[in-house]
Amino acid sequence: MQAQRDDYQKRGFIRLPQLFSRAKIVTFEQDISAAVTRLADPTADKHPNSESDAYAQAFTQVMNLWRHDLKVRSIVFNRQLAAAAAQLMGVESVRLYHDQALYKAPHGGMTPWHCDQYYWPLDTDKTITAWIPLQDTPIEMGAVVFSAGSHHIPMGRDLPIGDDSQQVISDNLNRLGLEHVEQNFDAGDVSFHSGWTFHSAGPNLTDRPRRAMTVIYMENGARLKAPENSNQQADREAWCPDLAVGDEVATFINPVLHG
Repeated sequence: MQAQRDDYQKRGFIRLPQLFSRAKIVTFEQDISAAVTRLADPTADKHPNSESDAYAQAFTQVMNLWRHDLKVRSIVFNRQLAAAAAQLMGVESVRLYHDQALYKAPHGGMTPWHCDQYYWPLDTDKTITAWIPLQDTPIEMGAVVFSAGSHHIPMGRDLPIGDDSQQVISDNLNRLGLEHVEQNFDAGDVSFHSGWTFHSAGPNLTDRPRRAMTVIYMENGARLKAPENSNQQADREAWCPDLAVGDEVATFINPVLHG
């Protein structure tokens, strides 16, 4: 794992091929899709996080499925996944921040450039997202695209996902000459990216939905910082209940998943 950790630390992301078997992903997809179908309504743990109507309309997003479905809970709490997250970040223990299903409709639009940690009121850079495609996901289906080394670039960290982030971040990444890495994903492959890594995805050009599940981890001991924007305030209320600024983010919805 040392070589993978070094690669992750340098580039801000990594794809681990066949972390799960194809048969396991088939089961994951069935269980997660059933939960998404049941929970994708206005009363579920779901909220848009985009300034772009086109982006929001392309997605079904449901968060914290693990709290509503025991089968999904077993996926989110997967020990192999959490151990990989901890090892890549170089920490001994990780907690769950939240999970999120991201289903892009057939012919759904592109996902603008953004970094996830814009939304998170956390005082640590030790955050990581596991992106788990739930089927073979070629580039034309909207596989995630990463900007290598962009987790070291502070530019654009103040932009919510949307039309502005797409234009500003794209222009700056191109100006800096950072490599954009597009990859086909086979069922069973899992990517991990830092909270500060800029990423995007193309449109889904196929007739099939692009189904993906994400699990977001933070180092155990991360503390709540004062929210810097309205989205971080919303996250504070959703994922850090009853905490004061400076408290460890260690509530009942932030269980330790490794270590």
